Amino acid sequence: MKKILSLVLAGLLLIGLAGCSGVLHDIPNPNDMVGNWFYLEVDTSACPTDTINIIFNGPAGTAQSSDIKDVQKTGQIYYVWESKGGTATVSERTDQPDKGIGNSTNKLGVYVFSNASSVNFYAWDSGSSSTWWADGTAAGATAANWPGVAMNTDAEIVVEKAILTLNVNIVGATEGDKFYMDGDPWNWSNGWPIAAWGDAEKAQACIDAGKNFSTVADETGACKIVSTIEVEKGVTPTGDVQIINYVDPADDSGLWGEPTTQGKVSPKWPAVNSDMSFDITVDVSSGTPTLSE
Repeated sequence: MKKILSLVLAGLLLIGLAGCSGVLHDIPNPNDMVGNWFYLEVDTSACPTDTINIIFNGPAGTAQSSDIKDVQKTGQIYYVWESKGGTATVSERTDQPDKGIGNSTNKLGVYVFSNASSVNFYAWDSGSSSTWWADGTAAGATAANWPGVAMNTDAEIVVEKAILTLNVNIVGATEGDKFYMDGDPWNWSNGWPIAAWGDAEKAQACIDAGKNFSTVADETGACKIVSTIEVEKGVTPTGDVQIINYVDPADDSGLWGEPTTQGKVSPKWPAVNSDMSFDITVDVSSGTPTLSE
């Protein structure tokens, strides 16, 4: 009888060990993700609350983490963020660096391990109406300080670029119409000239840049804008494209005449893994640009 009980207990022990082995095998290694550490010391002396809300984003704001709320505003914080994922998690990695930052009053040492080629840190106070941002800009300046403060890294990261050629086919125009385009994918680098703003310098700057202008609409109401967007390989451009028709100045003011067509479209941008072209068709017949399939 004792022998039988011993065999039964031995069997149960083997089953238990097998189960434990499976559980241990399923525990992920916190060091598995390939990437680099990024770090930044933030001055929080002007922050009116004891905690802040933060976002990691990159490269250049093209991907971002979900909001991380109620983070301490002093000391050191360590996170892991996969740039294609929305959630940054508290780091359990064993290779956490110590740059000697965040060791004094009103200083926060921020560390994040990421597979992004560059990372920005974006933060604001936890109050009901924000009065502090990580870059020191005033309340309400969210557009001005996006995508945040560039973080440092000791890694030598080689960033490969790719060119997206955007072909905008405009239909529904009036013969002789001319159009101009700018928007988020170019970081508004060419400006947005509308006569009502009374900004002759802006209009002239756009003309001098010579970018993002259309051909002249033909008798069918068709014309075309061709532009290029440079991004990091594997990145998907984001944001809206604004299009207006423009009228040459009738005098020496340099101001363009009032447009009869203006508005934005939101293309479904492709991931740019190599140099490529992307075509969209924009119908302006209603006075408001719309994407056509």
